[in-house]
Amino acid sequence: MKPIDNPVSEQAVDTREKVVRIVARIGDVAQSLLRKVSWFVGFGVLASAYLAWLVYLPDSVWWWNLIKCLIVCLPALLWGFIWFVLSQLSEAPTHVAGLMDGDSQLVGHLKAMHLGEKKGVRGLFSTLNAVRNEEAFSAVFDTIGGVTLLANPLFAFIAFIAGLLLFGVVLLAGLILVF
Repeated sequence: MKPIDNPVSEQAVDTREKVVRIVARIGDVAQSLLRKVSWFVGFGVLASAYLAWLVYLPDSVWWWNLIKCLIVCLPALLWGFIWFVLSQLSEAPTHVAGLMDGDSQLVGHLKAMHLGEKKGVRGLFSTLNAVRNEEAFSAVFDTIGGVTLLANPLFAFIAFIAGLLLFGVVLLAGLILVF
């Protein structure tokens, strides 16, 4: 007697492998970006703390000191959030492996996705946008906070501006220390 092939289970296995591959690629790109962003955020936090120390005046009202220090530290705080989300994204393959074993609906509702093999920041944003548009992945990326915000183009623009400001803060702090 010939065994009956079950095309649904083979398709589910192929879909699971595809999901694992996509999330592993996102995790690899996020890990690469995390190493680069760590240095930038580290220097930015130190420079922001130094400049906040310089703008703090003991004779001023507490709320005015708070506003001045927050303005100086805002780009570092935003990039600290990005660093936190990237660290969560680098751990995404382990989260997805746990969700794939427990949720069969995730595999059943997944549509065919066509993603290029782009690398770097642009590849991460395009992959996250494609994944965000898939309803099946909402359960996966709801476990990782901030991913949908990271894939938002407006947030990417704000992060770019904050990155330029943080770079300026690092340069300014360095110039003040030297002179």
